[in-house]
Amino acid sequence: RLLLFTIFGQAIFTLATAFAVDHFSFVAVQFLTRVFGYAEEMLLFVVIAEEIAAKARGWANSTMIAFYFTGAGLAAGVFAAVNLLPGGWRALYVIGSIPIFLVAFLRQGLPETKRFESQSESGLKRGSILGLLKDIARQYPGRVATVIIAAAAFGFAISPATLLAQKYMQDVYHYTPGQVSLILIPGGLVGLGLTIAAGRLSDRIGRKPMAIAMTALAGISFYFLFNDSPGWTVPLFWVLGFFGWFAGDTLIAGFALEIVPTHYRATVGGLRYAIEIGAGAAALALEGVLYDGLGGHGPAIQWLLASIPITMIAVLFLPEPAGKTLEEMSGD
Repeated sequence: RLLLFTIFGQAIFTLATAFAVDHFSFVAVQFLTRVFGYAEEMLLFVVIAEEIAAKARGWANSTMIAFYFTGAGLAAGVFAAVNLLPGGWRALYVIGSIPIFLVAFLRQGLPETKRFESQSESGLKRGSILGLLKDIARQYPGRVATVIIAAAAFGFAISPATLLAQKYMQDVYHYTPGQVSLILIPGGLVGLGLTIAAGRLSDRIGRKPMAIAMTALAGISFYFLFNDSPGWTVPLFWVLGFFGWFAGDTLIAGFALEIVPTHYRATVGGLRYAIEIGAGAAALALEGVLYDGLGGHGPAIQWLLASIPITMIAVLFLPEPAGKTLEEMSGD
Protein backbone atom coordinates (compact mmCIF):
# COMPACT_ATOMS: atom_id res chain seq x y z
CA ARG A 1 0.00 0.00 0.00
CA LEU A 2 2.75 2.44 0.87
CA LEU A 3 4.60 1.69 -2.37
CA LEU A 4 1.43 2.65 -4.25
CA PHE A 5 0.97 5.77 -2.13
CA THR A 6 4.56 6.97 -2.67
CA ILE A 7 4.66 6.25 -6.42
CA PHE A 8 1.36 8.05 -7.05
CA GLY A 9 2.54 10.96 -4.90
CA GLN A 10 5.78 11.20 -6.83
CA ALA A 11 3.92 11.05 -10.16
CA ILE A 12 1.34 13.69 -9.19
CA PHE A 13 3.87 16.20 -7.88
CA THR A 14 6.27 15.61 -10.78
CA LEU A 15 3.44 16.52 -13.14
CA ALA A 16 2.42 19.46 -10.93
CA THR A 17 5.94 20.90 -11.25
CA ALA A 18 5.23 21.57 -14.94
CA PHE A 19 2.48 24.00 -13.89
CA ALA A 20 4.38 25.90 -11.18
CA VAL A 21 3.58 29.61 -11.46
CA ASP A 22 6.49 31.05 -9.48
CA HIS A 23 9.65 30.18 -7.58
CA PHE A 24 7.82 29.40 -4.34
CA SER A 25 5.36 26.96 -5.92
CA PHE A 26 8.17 25.28 -7.88
CA VAL A 27 10.16 24.68 -4.70
CA ALA A 28 7.06 23.47 -2.85
CA VAL A 29 6.03 20.84 -5.40
CA GLN A 30 9.62 19.70 -5.89
CA PHE A 31 10.00 19.34 -2.13
CA LEU A 32 6.96 17.05 -2.08
CA THR A 33 8.19 15.18 -5.17
CA ARG A 34 11.43 14.37 -3.39
CA VAL A 35 9.71 13.38 -0.14
CA PHE A 36 7.67 10.78 -2.01
CA GLY A 37 10.64 9.82 -4.21
CA TYR A 38 13.03 9.26 -1.31
CA ALA A 39 10.42 7.19 0.54
CA GLU A 40 9.80 5.21 -2.63
CA GLU A 41 13.48 4.40 -3.09
CA MET A 42 13.88 3.36 0.55
CA LEU A 43 10.86 1.03 0.33
CA LEU A 44 12.22 -0.60 -2.84
CA PHE A 45 15.32 -1.63 -0.90
CA VAL A 46 13.05 -3.10 1.80
CA VAL A 47 11.09 -5.18 -0.72
CA ILE A 48 14.29 -6.52 -2.29
CA ALA A 49 15.72 -7.40 1.13
CA GLU A 50 12.58 -9.31 2.09
CA GLU A 51 11.89 -11.08 -1.22
CA ILE A 52 15.27 -11.94 -2.74
CA ALA A 53 17.23 -15.03 -1.69
CA ALA A 54 20.12 -14.49 0.72
CA LYS A 55 22.73 -15.46 -1.89
CA ALA A 56 21.58 -12.74 -4.34
CA ARG A 57 20.57 -9.71 -2.24
CA GLY A 58 23.74 -7.76 -2.99
CA TRP A 59 23.36 -8.36 -6.72
CA ALA A 60 19.66 -7.38 -6.63
CA ASN A 61 20.32 -4.13 -4.73
CA SER A 62 23.13 -3.10 -7.06
CA THR A 63 21.07 -3.94 -10.15
CA MET A 64 18.17 -1.84 -8.88
CA ILE A 65 20.39 1.16 -8.21
CA ALA A 66 21.95 0.73 -11.68
CA PHE A 67 18.49 1.05 -13.25
CA TYR A 68 17.81 4.02 -10.96
CA PHE A 69 20.80 5.94 -12.33
CA THR A 70 20.13 4.73 -15.88
CA GLY A 71 16.83 6.58 -15.60
CA ALA A 72 18.72 9.67 -14.47
CA GLY A 73 20.95 9.31 -17.53
CA LEU A 74 17.92 9.10 -19.82
CA ALA A 75 16.54 12.23 -18.20
CA ALA A 76 19.83 13.99 -18.88
CA GLY A 77 19.48 12.95 -22.52
CA VAL A 78 15.99 14.45 -22.71
CA PHE A 79 17.33 17.63 -21.10
CA ALA A 80 19.64 18.07 -24.09
CA ALA A 81 16.54 18.82 -26.16
CA VAL A 82 15.03 21.23 -23.64
CA ASN A 83 15.14 24.18 -26.04
CA LEU A 84 13.33 22.20 -28.73
CA LEU A 85 10.46 20.94 -26.55
CA PRO A 86 7.16 22.84 -26.46
CA GLY A 87 6.99 24.54 -23.09
CA GLY A 88 10.74 24.21 -22.52
CA TRP A 89 11.67 22.93 -19.07
CA ARG A 90 8.00 22.37 -18.17
CA ALA A 91 7.80 19.64 -20.81
CA LEU A 92 10.53 17.72 -18.98
CA TYR A 93 8.26 17.23 -15.96
CA VAL A 94 5.30 16.19 -18.09
CA ILE A 95 7.47 13.63 -19.90
CA GLY A 96 8.99 12.50 -16.60
CA SER A 97 5.62 11.92 -14.96
CA ILE A 98 4.35 9.55 -17.68
CA PRO A 99 6.52 6.50 -16.84
CA ILE A 100 5.93 7.07 -13.12
CA PHE A 101 2.16 6.91 -13.62
CA LEU A 102 2.69 3.79 -15.75
CA VAL A 103 4.70 2.10 -12.99
CA ALA A 104 2.02 3.08 -10.47
CA PHE A 105 -0.64 1.46 -12.66
CA LEU A 106 1.38 -1.73 -13.17
CA ARG A 107 2.22 -1.96 -9.48
CA GLN A 108 -1.41 -2.36 -8.38
CA GLY A 109 -1.06 -6.14 -8.64
CA LEU A 110 2.18 -6.29 -6.64
CA PRO A 111 1.73 -8.68 -3.69
CA GLU A 112 2.75 -7.83 -0.14
CA THR A 113 6.08 -9.33 0.96
CA LYS A 114 5.76 -12.73 2.61
CA ARG A 115 7.72 -11.60 5.64
CA PHE A 116 5.36 -8.67 6.22
CA GLU A 117 2.33 -10.96 5.88
CA SER A 118 3.86 -13.40 8.34
CA GLN A 119 4.52 -10.56 10.78
CA SER A 120 0.92 -9.34 10.46
CA GLU A 121 -0.43 -12.82 11.12
CA SER A 122 1.67 -13.06 14.28
CA GLY A 123 -0.37 -10.23 15.82
CA LEU A 124 2.58 -7.93 16.39
CA LYS A 125 1.52 -4.70 18.06
CA ARG A 126 1.86 -1.50 16.10
CA GLY A 127 2.68 1.40 18.36
CA SER A 128 3.65 5.01 17.80
CA ILE A 129 6.70 6.05 15.83
CA LEU A 130 8.37 7.23 19.04
CA GLY A 131 7.64 3.89 20.71
CA LEU A 132 9.04 2.04 17.71
CA LEU A 133 12.25 4.07 17.80
CA LYS A 134 12.60 3.38 21.53
CA ASP A 135 12.22 -0.34 20.90
CA ILE A 136 14.87 -0.23 18.17
CA ALA A 137 17.26 1.70 20.43
CA ARG A 138 16.70 -0.76 23.26
CA GLN A 139 17.03 -3.99 21.26
CA TYR A 140 19.63 -3.09 18.60
CA PRO A 141 21.50 0.00 19.87
CA GLY A 142 24.95 -0.97 18.60
CA ARG A 143 23.93 -2.15 15.14
CA VAL A 144 21.66 0.76 14.36
CA ALA A 145 24.04 3.41 15.71
CA THR A 146 26.94 1.91 13.77
CA VAL A 147 25.14 1.78 10.41
CA ILE A 148 23.86 5.34 10.92
CA ILE A 149 27.40 6.57 11.67
CA ALA A 150 28.64 4.82 8.51
CA ALA A 151 25.89 6.37 6.38
CA ALA A 152 26.22 9.85 7.88
CA ALA A 153 29.99 9.96 7.39
CA PHE A 154 29.68 8.72 3.81
CA GLY A 155 26.93 11.20 2.94
CA PHE A 156 28.94 14.02 4.54
CA ALA A 157 32.06 13.16 2.54
CA ILE A 158 30.54 12.33 -0.83
CA SER A 159 27.59 14.70 -1.34
CA PRO A 160 29.60 17.86 -2.19
CA ALA A 161 31.96 15.88 -4.43
CA THR A 162 29.19 14.29 -6.48
CA LEU A 163 27.13 17.47 -6.78
CA LEU A 164 30.03 19.72 -7.77
CA ALA A 165 32.07 17.34 -9.95
CA GLN A 166 30.62 18.50 -13.28
CA LYS A 167 30.96 22.17 -12.31
CA TYR A 168 34.57 21.61 -11.26
CA MET A 169 35.37 19.87 -14.55
CA GLN A 170 34.13 22.92 -16.46
CA ASP A 171 35.58 25.62 -14.20
CA VAL A 172 39.01 24.12 -13.45
CA TYR A 173 39.70 21.58 -16.20
CA HIS A 174 37.93 23.81 -18.79
CA TYR A 175 35.73 21.07 -20.18
CA THR A 176 32.88 22.18 -22.40
CA PRO A 177 29.36 20.98 -21.55
CA GLY A 178 29.59 18.63 -24.53
CA GLN A 179 32.85 17.13 -23.27
CA VAL A 180 31.31 16.66 -19.83
CA SER A 181 28.43 14.75 -21.43
CA LEU A 182 30.91 12.56 -23.32
CA ILE A 183 32.30 11.50 -19.94
CA LEU A 184 29.02 11.28 -18.07
CA ILE A 185 27.11 9.00 -20.45
CA PRO A 186 29.64 6.29 -21.36
CA GLY A 187 31.50 6.70 -18.08
CA GLY A 188 28.27 6.42 -16.12
CA LEU A 189 27.34 3.23 -17.99
CA VAL A 190 30.73 1.73 -17.16
CA GLY A 191 30.29 2.73 -13.51
CA LEU A 192 26.84 1.18 -13.36
CA GLY A 193 28.07 -2.06 -14.91
CA LEU A 194 30.86 -2.22 -12.35
CA THR A 195 28.33 -1.52 -9.59
CA ILE A 196 26.29 -4.59 -10.56
CA ALA A 197 29.50 -6.66 -10.57
CA ALA A 198 30.44 -5.27 -7.14
CA GLY A 199 27.03 -6.23 -5.75
CA ARG A 200 27.41 -9.77 -7.10
CA LEU A 201 30.91 -9.99 -5.63
CA SER A 202 29.58 -8.86 -2.25
CA ASP A 203 27.32 -11.93 -2.24
CA ARG A 204 30.40 -14.12 -2.65
CA ILE A 205 33.13 -12.55 -0.53
CA GLY A 206 31.01 -10.48 1.88
CA ARG A 207 29.40 -7.07 2.22
CA LYS A 208 32.00 -5.72 4.65
CA PRO A 209 35.14 -6.04 2.50
CA MET A 210 33.30 -4.73 -0.54
CA ALA A 211 31.75 -1.79 1.34
CA ILE A 212 35.15 -0.82 2.76
CA ALA A 213 36.81 -1.14 -0.66
CA MET A 214 34.10 0.88 -2.44
CA THR A 215 34.02 3.74 0.07
CA ALA A 216 37.82 3.92 -0.02
CA LEU A 217 37.76 3.95 -3.83
CA ALA A 218 35.22 6.78 -3.86
CA GLY A 219 37.23 8.85 -1.39
CA ILE A 220 40.58 8.39 -3.15
CA SER A 221 39.17 8.97 -6.64
CA PHE A 222 37.31 12.14 -5.73
CA TYR A 223 40.36 13.42 -3.82
CA PHE A 224 42.46 13.23 -6.99
CA LEU A 225 39.63 14.51 -9.21
CA PHE A 226 39.54 17.70 -7.11
CA ASN A 227 43.34 17.94 -6.97
CA ASP A 228 44.06 19.61 -10.34
CA SER A 229 45.31 16.27 -11.69
CA PRO A 230 46.58 15.86 -15.29
CA GLY A 231 43.73 16.28 -17.75
CA TRP A 232 43.91 12.74 -19.15
CA THR A 233 43.23 11.28 -15.67
CA VAL A 234 39.96 13.19 -15.16
CA PRO A 235 37.67 10.69 -16.93
CA LEU A 236 39.30 7.82 -15.02
CA PHE A 237 38.89 9.47 -11.62
CA TRP A 238 35.32 10.49 -12.45
CA VAL A 239 34.30 6.94 -13.42
CA LEU A 240 36.03 5.35 -10.41
CA GLY A 241 34.67 7.98 -8.03
CA PHE A 242 31.08 7.56 -9.14
CA PHE A 243 31.45 3.76 -9.24
CA GLY A 244 32.66 3.83 -5.62
CA TRP A 245 29.76 6.10 -4.68
CA PHE A 246 27.10 3.98 -6.44
CA ALA A 247 28.38 0.72 -4.98
CA GLY A 248 29.32 2.00 -1.51
CA ASP A 249 26.01 3.75 -0.92
CA THR A 250 24.06 0.70 -2.12
CA LEU A 251 25.96 -1.65 0.21
CA ILE A 252 25.46 0.66 3.21
CA ALA A 253 21.74 0.90 2.42
CA GLY A 254 21.60 -2.89 2.34
CA PHE A 255 23.28 -3.16 5.75
CA ALA A 256 20.59 -0.99 7.33
CA LEU A 257 17.90 -3.46 6.22
CA GLU A 258 19.67 -6.78 6.67
CA ILE A 259 20.62 -6.43 10.34
CA VAL A 260 17.20 -5.77 11.95
CA PRO A 261 13.88 -7.70 12.10
CA THR A 262 11.02 -7.23 9.65
CA HIS A 263 8.96 -4.94 11.85
CA TYR A 264 11.89 -2.49 12.17
CA ARG A 265 13.31 -2.76 8.65
CA ALA A 266 11.56 0.13 6.88
CA THR A 267 11.95 2.42 9.89
CA VAL A 268 15.70 1.85 10.14
CA GLY A 269 16.05 2.16 6.36
CA GLY A 270 14.23 5.48 6.40
CA LEU A 271 16.26 6.69 9.37
CA ARG A 272 19.49 5.82 7.59
CA TYR A 273 18.36 7.64 4.47
CA ALA A 274 17.21 10.78 6.30
CA ILE A 275 20.42 11.07 8.31
CA GLU A 276 22.62 10.49 5.28
CA ILE A 277 20.81 13.20 3.32
CA GLY A 278 20.95 15.54 6.32
CA ALA A 279 24.69 14.96 6.70
CA GLY A 280 25.14 15.71 2.99
CA ALA A 281 23.21 18.96 3.37
CA ALA A 282 25.38 19.96 6.34
CA ALA A 283 28.50 19.20 4.30
CA LEU A 284 27.29 21.40 1.45
CA ALA A 285 26.77 24.27 3.86
CA LEU A 286 30.24 23.74 5.32
CA GLU A 287 31.74 23.49 1.82
CA GLY A 288 30.68 27.06 1.20
CA VAL A 289 32.51 28.21 4.33
CA LEU A 290 35.62 26.20 3.43
CA TYR A 291 35.47 27.57 -0.13
CA ASP A 292 35.77 31.10 1.23
CA GLY A 293 38.56 30.15 3.62
CA LEU A 294 40.63 27.92 1.32
CA GLY A 295 39.98 29.72 -1.95
CA GLY A 296 38.36 27.01 -4.05
CA HIS A 297 36.11 24.00 -4.33
CA GLY A 298 39.04 21.59 -4.67
CA PRO A 299 40.64 22.02 -1.23
CA ALA A 300 37.22 22.46 0.42
CA ILE A 301 35.96 19.10 -0.88
CA GLN A 302 39.25 17.37 -0.08
CA TRP A 303 38.86 18.36 3.56
CA LEU A 304 35.31 17.03 3.66
CA LEU A 305 36.45 13.69 2.22
CA ALA A 306 38.39 13.17 5.47
CA SER A 307 35.27 11.59 6.99
CA ILE A 308 35.54 8.55 4.66
CA PRO A 309 37.68 6.57 7.16
CA ILE A 310 34.87 6.93 9.72
CA THR A 311 32.59 5.00 7.37
CA MET A 312 35.22 2.31 6.83
CA ILE A 313 35.80 1.83 10.56
CA ALA A 314 32.07 1.73 11.29
CA VAL A 315 31.52 -0.97 8.65
CA LEU A 316 34.18 -3.10 10.37
CA PHE A 317 31.96 -3.27 13.47
CA LEU A 318 28.81 -4.35 11.60
CA PRO A 319 27.81 -8.03 11.38
CA GLU A 320 28.36 -9.74 8.02
CA PRO A 321 24.98 -10.38 6.32
CA ALA A 322 26.15 -11.91 3.03
CA GLY A 323 24.74 -15.38 2.44
CA LYS A 324 22.63 -15.32 5.62
CA THR A 325 18.85 -15.16 5.83
CA LEU A 326 17.30 -12.10 7.39
CA GLU A 327 16.05 -14.28 10.25
CA GLU A 328 19.60 -15.48 10.95
CA MET A 329 20.81 -11.88 11.06
CA SER A 330 18.08 -10.52 13.33
CA GLY A 331 17.02 -13.50 15.42
CA ASP A 332 13.42 -13.27 14.10
